[in-house]
Amino acid sequence: MVRERHDRVRYWYQDSTGLDHGGCRWHPSRRDHELIADRLGAFLATAPVRW
Repeated sequence: MVRERHDRVRYWYQDSTGLDHGGCRWHPSRRDHELIADRLGAFLATAPVRW
């Protein structure tokens, strides 16, 4: 079986550093969601996407 290489596939690891998990039952708090969104936005800004 030959596997194709997918150079356009990217992986983003959601780092939990700095999150307080202050939401209900240790879910992310609003502040955590904002941090996660900022980190994901920075990652997506580096993606070579052409629309």
